[in-house]
Amino acid sequence: MKYFRLTPDYLLWELSFQNLTMLLATIPVYEPAEKKKDEEPAQGGPDKGFEDLASFLNL
Repeated sequence: MKYFRLTPDYLLWELSFQNLTMLLATIPVYEPAEKKKDEEPAQGGPDKGFEDLASFLNL
């Protein structure tokens, strides 16, 4: 993983899948301005993320 400067051995044998997933989520994403203007605002409020997490964890 060149972005995080991790060795292949560390990536395969020492880093957990959960930590790798969290690291990958921190990579910034570029979205052009035209695409943002065409999209509608997301439905739901700040509680929507908790509902998604709760449904994923079967709470």
